[in-house]
Amino acid sequence: MGLAGIFVPQSMLAREKIVLGGLQQWGEMQSLQAAQVYMRHGQQVIGLAPMQPDAGPDTQLLLHFDALPSYDEAGKFLIEQDISRLVADDTARGDGAGIFSRRPMRLLNQYADFFRPDTLQHGFTLSFFLYSPALRDGEEIISWRGMAETPQGLQVQQFKAIILNRRVVLSLESMLKADGDTLKSIEIAGDRDLLPRRWTHHFFRYSAETGLLEYYVNGVIRAVKYATSTGREGGSGWPLHIGGLSGTEMIIGEGLSGMLDELLISSAPEALPEDRIVRAEPGRAVSVPLELRDVRNRITEINVQVNEPGSTRVSPYFKIGSWLEPNGDVQGEWRPLEEMAFRNDQMENDDDSFRGRFVQLRFDLQADGDGSNSPEVVEAAVVYEELPPLIVPAGVSVAVEGNGLRVSWNKVHDRTIGGYKVFFGTAPGEYFGEDAVAGISPLDVGLQTSVLLTGLRQDKVYYFSVVSY
Repeated sequence: MGLAGIFVPQSMLAREKIVLGGLQQWGEMQSLQAAQVYMRHGQQVIGLAPMQPDAGPDTQLLLHFDALPSYDEAGKFLIEQDISRLVADDTARGDGAGIFSRRPMRLLNQYADFFRPDTLQHGFTLSFFLYSPALRDGEEIISWRGMAETPQGLQVQQFKAIILNRRVVLSLESMLKADGDTLKSIEIAGDRDLLPRRWTHHFFRYSAETGLLEYYVNGVIRAVKYATSTGREGGSGWPLHIGGLSGTEMIIGEGLSGMLDELLISSAPEALPEDRIVRAEPGRAVSVPLELRDVRNRITEINVQVNEPGSTRVSPYFKIGSWLEPNGDVQGEWRPLEEMAFRNDQMENDDDSFRGRFVQLRFDLQADGDGSNSPEVVEAAVVYEELPPLIVPAGVSVAVEGNGLRVSWNKVHDRTIGGYKVFFGTAPGEYFGEDAVAGISPLDVGLQTSVLLTGLRQDKVYYFSVVSY
């Protein structure tokens, strides 16, 4: 079966299959927009990328742990000692999570106002995802030490989140400026034990205006304390005092055997993050072009296996063509997969709209209304018919004729032959010519055994190949 639509008996066709995803994995993708590839039950799937916080005007530190070397998205801390490993297939958010093996990160404050010596701060937010296999006592998430000069002498200050008794405890030691120059401490912990070997989101928030210190785990309030003159709601809140002798070092993950993700510190009491697991906007995943080896080969099926929980949706598209764009995409228009399903039932053997050297797949992903679920593309299989090799005519010759070149060849004596194609170009094996008046390479000349090509450039050497179909 050839591009001119001449019938080829089914016995001459071989069916081939290209499988992406699942146990075969997706390999390199052409592009991922608000989407990511990750492991699910031992299979590689495509889904929407989870929500990640963005650095705002009050953000003092933001570590996504998506790539090494680590980088503070707020641009205020310098990473002096980094972690050495990330995990990509079991993250809380984004493309990676930081792996800690009791060796901490060390950061130096360069521009963060919240930890600037001899300042008053009127609130903060500390947010992070934690994965600890054992929840051992003494595993630290974050630690900062300062020094304040008071009438009572020098006082050590500490801002620390640590695991104790299977709970995360946040302590602010000698950091709250009460009446006069007195520095007070406060500590807050959850009301129940954490479970090991799973991701949990921890969110601490303090406002000096109300003195309210809150602690949320996975979006659920777990503890409340008041840093006020009365110790309860209604008193005057206390600001945080950063001592004038404080240093610039912050330590992340001291003694921790586990993972951290999306660590954020803000100098303001931020709103609780939206209860979204994935992005509200649609995502898109585009495969690299998949080569079918021959422009005559025809796609017969594209089977896509998806998971669509709730009202989530996957919309698959495909492109078939014989040429690539400069950006690497297959030339042509995206077509919905339903078009193939509809036309395949009625497809004739001479339907060239499903023929080409390349096929490319695209998946548009839409979350449900509240962002609590993502659709997933588990696997895609492209089935195509591969024609037998083309018969190359013998006796090909090229001769100057007038202002053109005449290409001639011997007739192929085979009753299944439907015609000949003439390939031409300016380098051996690269037959991408576009200069001929008759059209671009390859030229379909039917059953004639010669063709005159005019319009070719006089300063070029041209190479030719002839095949039958």
